[in-house]
Amino acid sequence: MKKHLIFTMAFFLLFCSVLQADETIRILTFNIRCSPGEIGKVNAWQNRRDLVVDIIRSGDYDFVGIQEAMLLPQPELNQVGDLKRLLPEYTLYTRPRGKSAEEGESTPIMYRKDRWEMDEEEHGVFWLSDNENEPGSNTWQGACPRTVDWGKFHELKDGKRTGRAVYFINTHFDHVNKEACRKSAVRIAEMIKNRKDQSAPVFLTGDLNQEENSPSIRYLLGNEMELKEGDKRQPPIALTDSYRCIHPDEKYVQTFHGFQGNKTAEFKTAAPKKASEVDRRSLKIDFILNTPDIKPVESEIIRNEATPQGVYPSDHYPVKATFAFPSKM
Repeated sequence: MKKHLIFTMAFFLLFCSVLQADETIRILTFNIRCSPGEIGKVNAWQNRRDLVVDIIRSGDYDFVGIQEAMLLPQPELNQVGDLKRLLPEYTLYTRPRGKSAEEGESTPIMYRKDRWEMDEEEHGVFWLSDNENEPGSNTWQGACPRTVDWGKFHELKDGKRTGRAVYFINTHFDHVNKEACRKSAVRIAEMIKNRKDQSAPVFLTGDLNQEENSPSIRYLLGNEMELKEGDKRQPPIALTDSYRCIHPDEKYVQTFHGFQGNKTAEFKTAAPKKASEVDRRSLKIDFILNTPDIKPVESEIIRNEATPQGVYPSDHYPVKATFAFPSKM
């Protein structure tokens, strides 16, 4: 058994090493914690900013799905502005979730501008609501409006399109209303199923604020869900959890740590102020999901250590995954 495991690991490492950079897609999802939430604290944005930038740059990611990025006029709080300024190798696309397009919290997509080009027609931001094109709409009674940033992206080589393309979707589900999360899952699954280019793989990143066995996540993974009493829904698609493809039996999968950085499944911190936060403790709520036509070859929860001053990059651990391009794209 031991020899078999060693052989399997050796084969996997060899397989990863022979994959050329242009035959893989590297993805990161990262809730960076909104800047106003830590004003005056050790984990204020100005103390964390460079740590976040280093994580993104060091991974040389093709796409990064960011949650809780603030666009604000105050320079010390303007996370969107900082990411644009400090990571010029990326294009950042987003729109704040409130009524104003000029400031507020958002879920940006960042993509490497030297390798990817956003489709001129297939991209946008919509609200997880019955009125999805109305800025700030929140008809599903979540704690706040929630948005989906998405686009179709064409691969570039030497400045020209290669003919390969992918869809990238980034979102942040509600942290209070579970019915709103279920409706969000239904809406996004329909969107993926009905995409124009069925040959293009899809990546869905986000802080989904639900654990792996919740109805919302199970629905996105292809299981029936009761949207509300008497209303059972069959999913139109079945996505794959890239992390579970690589680590099917891993037990410690906590991604929200509340600036505690715990490394055991027991989440030792003060009792949460809101009952809804109990469900997030010691659980994986940050996901990189994908259509099954593209396969992950690596995935990891990046468990950052605090600096000597006690600063963490965020109250969430980022999650990364590497995918191999399908052979017939």
